[in-house]
Amino acid sequence: MTFSKLVKHPVFCQLAIAISYILAIKFSVSFASLPGELTPLWLPAVVGLIAILELGNTALIGIILGTSIENYFALNELSLDLSFSAILILTLAIVFNEAVNVFICATWLRRRHKSLSSIFQTVKSISEFLGISLISSSISALLPVFFFYVYGIIPINNLLVSWLVWFLGASLAQLIFVPPILFWRSPKGQQRKTAIWEIIVFVGLATLVSYFVFYKNYDLEYLFLPLLVGSVFRLEQPLPQVLVGILSLVGIFATVNGYGSFVGETPHPTLSLLLLESFIAVYAVTILIISAILSERKAITQTLHSTLDFLEERVFDRTSKLLQTQLVLDTFIDTAPLAMAILDKDLNLIKVNNFLADLQQRQESNDDIPEYIINPKLHQEIVSKCQLILDSKQENINEEMYVPDTNSGSTWLMSYFPIIDEQGRVFRVGFIGLDISDRKRLELILQKQAQLDGLTQIANRRKFDEVLEREWLRCQRDQTPLSLLIFDIDHFKIYNDTYGHVQGDECLIRIAQVLKKQIGRTTDLAARYGGEEFIILLSNTDLDGACYISKRTLKAIRELKIPHQNSPVIPFVTSSCGVATCIPNKHLDMAYLIDRADKALYQAKSQGRNQAFTIESEENRESA
Repeated sequence: MTFSKLVKHPVFCQLAIAISYILAIKFSVSFASLPGELTPLWLPAVVGLIAILELGNTALIGIILGTSIENYFALNELSLDLSFSAILILTLAIVFNEAVNVFICATWLRRRHKSLSSIFQTVKSISEFLGISLISSSISALLPVFFFYVYGIIPINNLLVSWLVWFLGASLAQLIFVPPILFWRSPKGQQRKTAIWEIIVFVGLATLVSYFVFYKNYDLEYLFLPLLVGSVFRLEQPLPQVLVGILSLVGIFATVNGYGSFVGETPHPTLSLLLLESFIAVYAVTILIISAILSERKAITQTLHSTLDFLEERVFDRTSKLLQTQLVLDTFIDTAPLAMAILDKDLNLIKVNNFLADLQQRQESNDDIPEYIINPKLHQEIVSKCQLILDSKQENINEEMYVPDTNSGSTWLMSYFPIIDEQGRVFRVGFIGLDISDRKRLELILQKQAQLDGLTQIANRRKFDEVLEREWLRCQRDQTPLSLLIFDIDHFKIYNDTYGHVQGDECLIRIAQVLKKQIGRTTDLAARYGGEEFIILLSNTDLDGACYISKRTLKAIRELKIPHQNSPVIPFVTSSCGVATCIPNKHLDMAYLIDRADKALYQAKSQGRNQAFTIESEENRESA
């Protein structure tokens, strides 16, 4: 396996995420922890969010693995008398905090934004990012803080402060470090150029102010705001965000180690760190919002210039294009093989294409269109539909229309549509007619073919299912008997093996024609049920009538005298028949009738074949 394939392997990716998470945790603990205090791990929140945004939810495996390993050993090293179960629960709580935080935040951002770099392009998207980061961090921090309190690591009077430190650190890390990373990975971010001397100037000023604020303890932290705002106007993204990140790292490092003006503001070091984080958060959000405002303004300006250029170009060629469009439209209407017309508000024809005029054998020009250029028999119906469009009762109407004529008539697909003026009002209505007579005839042919068995040319199983459902409902309504006869050619496999499949097919065709001749009513049906099985469905027929038809049919099959020398019954083709009759009601279904007939057929075959059988009583059997 090559190195490039190894790097892209899922296992390698998860291990890389886990190792990155462990290193981020170690770096955060060594860099941002206060002596004797449990402080939040904020850089892992950045690693996790970026990993899920780039790789998807599968990155959670590496996050959970890295968090579990590092925190389990870190808790073991604490000078606390914790049981194994306590360490395990605390580890799971921290894993929950890390995983849920980045999962909620990443899932929201991916659903709201197709491009990750677009998250920080508008004030609205920045507000969404800030809100979801704060919400996800605050929710996920509840569980670990609670368990740390349960096991006595955090006293009750420090619960609120601990929760604030925990969730604010994670959300602040995402706020400071996620924007520059995503900006840098975007194609536009990689193409931006900034003068080196400007970067040197802003870095120098930031270093100077940091020296006085965090080393000399001067209260000059307000100078960071104009410095950062100026970087937004002069430096291209993500450089202002990088500058915010550097100043944040410097400030936190100094505050943790007891330097800077923030240390003297509060008596407790944790509160000093909270004050610094709040200060950094305000500046970071301010810079992001100003950057988004500038980005929106730039986008609006570019859009405005593009729109003005486009409109300017359109002014010069609009007239010629309109004329060309009108010419193309007129040509299309006049040459289209469709019936097309336009009516005004008074339902007078003002435009008729050549196809419609030729169809009606009227050659008048469009300036003198007779009222009944449309078939007089259909004029009123077409006008009524057009009136509905004009009254705005319907936006569009599509329907089929039958047009009677001296032959068999024709079917048209009619479409009526409104024509809107500049004020958005309907002032005309048009219609298009397409002759679909051939398609309708083809549909009827295909429908008929779909209901016939391809070999025997009698009804197939699909047709049988349709007729059975129809007759079942009719007999249920009228409370009349419905009978079903299932025929199975005796030893047909032996016949095929003896005479071949060609003769077998011919045998099926001849027997199918025999069955077809046994029925005479339109409600009855003979169909091929499958293979060598056939059925006869007899509506409004009692058991005696069904037995009579079965006996007559079996006799007609025998009278064909189709040779079957290897048949164990007689040396001619014979059939067995199962007969079932019932009066349909709401307590029965159609499967009941089929099942009874099938069981009767089984009895007929079991008792020697070449006979009909009904399962009601032995006396109902009709032998050959």
